[in-house]
Amino acid sequence: MGYLEFIEQVPLIREVDSCTTTGDVDYPGTALEVRLPSGDEILHVVVDGSGERQVLLLVHDGPLRVPLELLEQILARAKEVVHPG
Repeated sequence: MGYLEFIEQVPLIREVDSCTTTGDVDYPGTALEVRLPSGDEILHVVVDGSGERQVLLLVHDGPLRVPLELLEQILARAKEVVHPG
């Protein structure tokens, strides 16, 4: 199988749902949780203990493809809502 064939066989995600959360009591900020319409979470944008914003990629059943434009929208939203407490 060639690289293009591999790419095209990986599920393409064109729509996601997201919500902002404060996590649990010990979490130092806000987070953006991103999930598929099925409810499966694919990533969180989080703040670590030093206040750095990071993308937490969640393990899935296999690889996923996301259009760059959708990923840019997710990251733009995260920059608005994910901040240290």
